[in-house]
Amino acid sequence: MRNNPFTLVKKAAPLLCMAALLLPLHFANACTDGYYGEDYRVAFLNPYIVGEGYSAFFYSSEYLNTGKNDTNGSDRRRNCEEWAQQLGQGVTYTDVKAFLYGTSLDDVLNAIAEGADNKRFGENMFLKTLLKPANKAILDYLVFSKKYEHLSNANITDPWVNRWDQPAIEIGFSKEQLQAEAEAALSATKDPWLRRRYAYQLMLMYRYEGNRAKFDSLFDTYFKDDRSTVLSDWAMHHKAAMVSDADYSAYLYAMSFDRCPEKNVASYQNFDKKRLAQALSFAQNDHERASILALFEIKNPGRSLANIQKITTLDPGNRFLPLLLVREVNKLEDWLLTDRLTDQGPAIFIGYDGTMRWDLSGQQWNNYLKVNRQKDQRYLAEFRGFIVKTIGQKGMDSNLLHLLAAHLLNMEKDPAAAGQLAAISGQSSQGIQEQKATEEMLLLLNREDISKPATQDKMAALLTQLKGIYKTNPKGARNFEALNLLLKEAYQQQGNLLYAYCFNNHALDLPSKDHTFSTAYYSLLNFLDWKASEKDIDDVLALIGKPDKTALEKYLTQAYFPSRNALLDLRGTISFRKNDLPEALAAFSKVEQDFWKTKYEFNANLISDPFVIWKDSTHRGDFPATKTAFVQRLIDLETTAKTDPAKAADNYLLLGTAWLNCTHRGKSWMMFCYGQSINDMPGEVDFNTYLPRSRELTDVYFYGTRAQEYLNKAKAAAPNDREVAARADYLLARKNSIVYQLTPAEQAELDKLQWGEQGNFYRKKEMSFYKSWVANYKETEAWNEVTDICPVLRTYFGM
Repeated sequence: MRNNPFTLVKKAAPLLCMAALLLPLHFANACTDGYYGEDYRVAFLNPYIVGEGYSAFFYSSEYLNTGKNDTNGSDRRRNCEEWAQQLGQGVTYTDVKAFLYGTSLDDVLNAIAEGADNKRFGENMFLKTLLKPANKAILDYLVFSKKYEHLSNANITDPWVNRWDQPAIEIGFSKEQLQAEAEAALSATKDPWLRRRYAYQLMLMYRYEGNRAKFDSLFDTYFKDDRSTVLSDWAMHHKAAMVSDADYSAYLYAMSFDRCPEKNVASYQNFDKKRLAQALSFAQNDHERASILALFEIKNPGRSLANIQKITTLDPGNRFLPLLLVREVNKLEDWLLTDRLTDQGPAIFIGYDGTMRWDLSGQQWNNYLKVNRQKDQRYLAEFRGFIVKTIGQKGMDSNLLHLLAAHLLNMEKDPAAAGQLAAISGQSSQGIQEQKATEEMLLLLNREDISKPATQDKMAALLTQLKGIYKTNPKGARNFEALNLLLKEAYQQQGNLLYAYCFNNHALDLPSKDHTFSTAYYSLLNFLDWKASEKDIDDVLALIGKPDKTALEKYLTQAYFPSRNALLDLRGTISFRKNDLPEALAAFSKVEQDFWKTKYEFNANLISDPFVIWKDSTHRGDFPATKTAFVQRLIDLETTAKTDPAKAADNYLLLGTAWLNCTHRGKSWMMFCYGQSINDMPGEVDFNTYLPRSRELTDVYFYGTRAQEYLNKAKAAAPNDREVAARADYLLARKNSIVYQLTPAEQAELDKLQWGEQGNFYRKKEMSFYKSWVANYKETEAWNEVTDICPVLRTYFGM
């Protein structure tokens, strides 16, 4: 009997045979991960240069960058200073802050009981002064306030306990007891300082029990017209929640946001930005107007320049201006750099209209990005012009403005950034000095030849410095990886795939088009797959093994790399795809021969005999022992076919069968690709995929063009042999039934059908490719073999 690719095992039920013939299944070997915008947002400007106190309101794809209020703000300082002033006798702000904040009720009670023997606070002047008999009333108030704080925060520190509902006996006091104590103290004490303190605590209790009348009475009596104490500003914050006028409430929350850093998160959350105009109508002066506009823009993820200009005119020293300026730069980075480097789109989509990227073709998406990029670049130039014009203006931080100007110029690849950097004072903040290192790297990329050894040495030194700086910054790891992607882009544009690959692998934890939605094994190869040539793989191997590396090469080779076996396997795969089998054999032969049995998913997918088309089993024969053996047999078959005419037809038939099995729907597809997805389709590749990037290899993998060439050679080698023709034409019909595309008319007809009817439509379409084969070869041995294994096919074929 011939060397027969139709050797079929007769085990399966007829219907299973039909399903296997007519409805070949996709493999589903890739799943999709989801990412938040903050996972991949590009931000080379560190927003912490304006101070950690503003960190909750840095530009972010999250509702808030953090949920933390400023614990070192002006209101906390004022409160501590008021305590120190009340006690006098050398008590300082530092003494008060150390004892008042960051201590629990138990800490305070223990410190009072132990006095000078307390290890933590025994020498604290605030505690020493409080313990004097003359200050007993103030000490009593402190204990009272800590008790109320304990009740208020209990659910935060212990989420399983609701202390409001817990019996007083369990903790020694209840909310009702504390309220009665405060009311009694307010009536009894004559000291104005203590009266305001007790009034404030009582006012909070009335707020949370919903007693507006008593709340308003205390507010009007003690805080409405008294700006001498920080308590008045805190009271105003609570007043915002108790007024019925929503417009006035918005105004009060804006004022609280300005004056009470400890209340900033709550003020931000409760400020209704839709009431901007109404809130502005309550403003008493330019500072208040500027502060209202500032809060509005801090809540605005879009362009803010117009109102920033107004704020600069109204109140050039407004404390929120540095935050707003840095936010605007971070927005521009997101809009112009995030998608460019990660292909994930901006972290925040402005003006979202419901259109998803996947609804557009690759060209449509690129056009969409191009139009928006041009708009954003014009806005960047406009904003940069404003920054430059503002330098030197009274009340503005000129060092910060020079830095922002340099950063924006670097984004525009304008060498004038160097002049702005040079203008920054050596006495500027540590944050600004550290940010200058990033600007130096950006400047190097923009104006120096990165292929020169001297430039590369400078780059290596900057990378070492920046790696240390970024380690200390929140989200620094993400931003440092983004910087590596920027360097990857620069070298890739130069055609230096080796360096681009190394920088890419320094950023594997940052979601991007080149390393996401894939296995750990493939993520190390993804950048090279479909881009690299055999020489590129040789260059990677040579760099890894190079004994005397330059400073930059030492940095590059600190990246994650695949094993030597994995790189050689990729090298062989690249050659195999091109049908350069001798080159593929040379690479595969250098791989440890048990590699494909123990690594990645080769042993799960390269398991069936590639030289046979089976119809009735998931496991179909045995794959050769190694890729090396498989390629060697392909070479031997073709060599013999060219030199021995008697064996040419059979050998070409086997070669055509093998290459058909190496296509997307074949059982040896992993010889050609490293993964599959249920969404795999031929055509443009505009998102992460394992698929070929060239038309030629797409045709080989999806449309079986190489298999078709060998099958046609088989027919040409035996033009009068109907059995060879029957086998070859059957495989061609099978190929065509898998890779067909509907005509517009057929698609329109399909769209009219119900879901259940569509299956019959597809089956008829797929069967149409077998009609000529049935008509021409129904008396052949090939026909009998195909239909004997699955007799129902005779009926299906109309026999």
